Amino acid sequence: MNLNTKSICKKRKQEIILDYVRKIYEKERRFVSKREIRNIFHVELYNYFKNIFDMYRQINVEVPLCYCPRDYAVNKILEFVKNRSKQGLYPTKIELEQGLRIHIRTYFKNLKEIYEKVGINFKLYEKRKYEIEHPIYSEKKTQEIKNKTFNYLRNKTKKGFYPGVNQIQKELKIAFYKYFSNPYEAYISAGLEYERVSPITLGKKKEEMLTNIFLLLLDEMSYEIKRVSIYDKQKFNKGEDIRAIDINNNEVLIELKAYRKDYNIIKREIEQLGSYMKKQKINKGLFITTSNKVNYKLHNIKIINGYKLIELLKKYNLNHLIKNIRWIQEERVNLYDRIEFKERKRREITEFIINHHSLPSVNEIEDNLKIDMRTYFNTDSLKYLIKEIKNKFNNDSDSLCKAHRQVFLNTWLASHSKYQSQHLSLPDVVLQPLHLIL
Repeated sequence: MNLNTKSICKKRKQEIILDYVRKIYEKERRFVSKREIRNIFHVELYNYFKNIFDMYRQINVEVPLCYCPRDYAVNKILEFVKNRSKQGLYPTKIELEQGLRIHIRTYFKNLKEIYEKVGINFKLYEKRKYEIEHPIYSEKKTQEIKNKTFNYLRNKTKKGFYPGVNQIQKELKIAFYKYFSNPYEAYISAGLEYERVSPITLGKKKEEMLTNIFLLLLDEMSYEIKRVSIYDKQKFNKGEDIRAIDINNNEVLIELKAYRKDYNIIKREIEQLGSYMKKQKINKGLFITTSNKVNYKLHNIKIINGYKLIELLKKYNLNHLIKNIRWIQEERVNLYDRIEFKERKRREITEFIINHHSLPSVNEIEDNLKIDMRTYFNTDSLKYLIKEIKNKFNNDSDSLCKAHRQVFLNTWLASHSKYQSQHLSLPDVVLQPLHLIL
């Protein structure tokens, strides 16, 4: 349409141009340039409007700052930075240029000049920029990870589990010590009491969990359960862990070992099941463990390690139990807790032998203290060890009163820590280095 004619008044020409740019904006969401107006209407925009900014203001459309007068654009940029900064979002150069569709250098020397004009400390911007470039150190990111950790701990403790650092790091894929000084800080910040799990408590929890999982698996495999050691009130925790009948009506003895996945199963643990079988004249045995390391076999004992156990759970549609097997394999007590526990049990065994009215047998000690002595003393002759302990304290401390005997015992235990052979003197045998049995 050619508006370059005197037959149309100036006001009408303005209305025609405005009507055109309005329709283009509403339909195509774009802005009309001076050249486009010249090509369509054969007139110059400046003969009817001050500039593009003026033209669009007449139809109440906000145009990009690059189309606006300099003073107007400068004020808009300052206003943008001020409002964002109030929200703690100190805008970067990229955010400003992309958000306002401008080039900073067109209006200011640099970004610092903008912050100075609105009275905002430029260091606040520099801090935010660093956090954007290094998100792991940002306050927002740090708090997100802490909150994620808190929720994880709350969910776990509701089920009776108290995850340690290793489990938290593995499951949440975080570097724990970048956010917390120790486990206590994490638990307390989450509003929880941190229960340090003792080895015996954790061991029993793992044992019970593995037993219940395998009972479900045996049921799916059509085994008939005859006896479960930890549920036997008559002979609690004695003998084989499970006695069952398979689908061919064969009696089977089953031994369960709830160990971490990298634990090395030793010959003695498998032979223990063999001795139960021999004593009861049963020819079939199953040795089940969550450990993946089993390097010893007996011809009449089938071994199912951690890998095979998980495969069986998948095969019999018990996939939901796999996470429990993983927990058994991964959860462990802090090293210092284990050392403290083993030292305490050794002291308990030694005191039992010393205070016994006669020379106690291995079975008598294990029945009374509910322990396996071989867990705490690495010697082939427990009888020799018991005799040596008894003789040592009878000879050296019979004349001491009870209180002084305890002081003597504490000093003696603390002063001997090496183990070389079962034929060494008593102190060396009693306190072999704990790293040999951990």
